[in-house]
Amino acid sequence: MVKRDLKSGMRASMKLEEDATRERFERAESVFATAEPPAVPDRSGERVRAARRPSPKPPVKYVLQTFSISPGDIELLEQLKSVAAEAAFASRDPDARKAALGTNKSELVRIAIALLASRSSGELLDLIVRTKSRGHSKGRVES
Repeated sequence: MVKRDLKSGMRASMKLEEDATRERFERAESVFATAEPPAVPDRSGERVRAARRPSPKPPVKYVLQTFSISPGDIELLEQLKSVAAEAAFASRDPDARKAALGTNKSELVRIAIALLASRSSGELLDLIVRTKSRGHSKGRVES
């Protein structure tokens, strides 16, 4: 009789241990399956989700491209750099000031590309025609 009680007690204990282990593994699998951070207690004792860090974006790789530009356009880029520096000194926003002070020719060209991309196709065509008619195109002139 004592033997049976001991045997049934051991079985019950082992079953409880198996159930607890299975529950822990199921909980762990559910955390890994959802790929969300686990709940952590805050200072008040309530369980809250930990904030997820955004995955870092890979750095943009720039392509070195060589092209010709007229001395007048180089001068215009220098004037735009000066305007950006003046605007930086006048700005009260420290982030804008920092960004504008370090502006270089490549960044000005990227800004110009973004502005051109925001134009309609008709406006873009008009700008191309005006630029080529001023003699800034290095292409061949058709006879």
